[in-house]
Amino acid sequence: MTCVGAIMGAHGVRGLVKVKAFLEDPARFTALDHIHFGAQGEAVPIVSASRHKDNVLIVQLDGVDSRETAQALKSTQLFVPRDWLVDDEEEDILLSDLEGLRVLDEAHGVIGTVSQVSNFGASDVLEIALEESGKTVMVPFIEAAVPEVDLAAGHIIIDPVYIA
Repeated sequence: MTCVGAIMGAHGVRGLVKVKAFLEDPARFTALDHIHFGAQGEAVPIVSASRHKDNVLIVQLDGVDSRETAQALKSTQLFVPRDWLVDDEEEDILLSDLEGLRVLDEAHGVIGTVSQVSNFGASDVLEIALEESGKTVMVPFIEAAVPEVDLAAGHIIIDPVYIA
């Protein structure tokens, strides 16, 4: 299961919720017919979903029919099965796939582990826990810094210049 959004709070008085979408294309959210509350949560049918602005959607969930019920769902993370997000024929990589991968230099020496992936607006950033020092460094997730991602082998290659 992969997190695709989070409920920001109620929208109006009839049970609509505002959802912050974490998808590259938030419009894909409108194609969903159900969503899961939490990674192991129950599937809840989606009655309707429409784009509000940027990465925010207005969603009507089945059974949520009052402002109070909608507001009680604030901060709830919304999940879908991973296979809904990727096309196995194209080897898509989700940012969540990177967390936990070993980080190697170009000679395959171990540098550390990807502990988190973040986005602060400009681009995705890998937080890497260095093996030797235990310190954490941030590396932009761009091709110059990360020339290779090998999910099957469980590692990424990083240009050591970006670790300095």
